[in-house]
Amino acid sequence: MPVILRVPHRGHSRFKRRASSWTRFGSRLIQIFRAKPDAFRQVATLAEGTVGKRYRGGVNIQEIYEHVETGVQFVRHVIYSDQGNILKESFRQYAK
Repeated sequence: MPVILRVPHRGHSRFKRRASSWTRFGSRLIQIFRAKPDAFRQVATLAEGTVGKRYRGGVNIQEIYEHVETGVQFVRHVIYSDQGNILKESFRQYAK
């Protein structure tokens, strides 16, 4: 049975949203990745310039990692500024 989360949303008192399996599984995967980066190998890297106004002049990098033992893959998406600072970091199940 899926878990129902109650999350406040813009102006509405409350609404129901289903938690995805990626949220439950992915958060644990990210914890493992940060604690033991050697348990993963980098499969591919995609790099391109940013297109949004907010990140103008930056670099958009998507790194695809695979767990060495299980073969589970995920994407680490990082946006760097032109000075090299990390502006945004997120994790996904697939590359966009």
